[in-house]
Amino acid sequence: MDHGLKVVVWNVRGLNARARRHAICTLLDTTGASIVCLQETKIELLCSSVVLDTLGFEFDDYTYL
Repeated sequence: MDHGLKVVVWNVRGLNARARRHAICTLLDTTGASIVCLQETKIELLCSSVVLDTLGFEFDDYTYL
């Protein structure tokens, strides 16, 4: 049974780099993911501008730890 749910999980290693954020955004555009799980241990504080730059405006509801 296909419900159209697609999940992307990625250990990013370099989310601070704009090129890496662009690569993630491109991946999400091509996969049409509904849920995105990104692991990045070197960012202590995640601001909304980085999230929107990485995920695009379609992912406006997010949680981080």
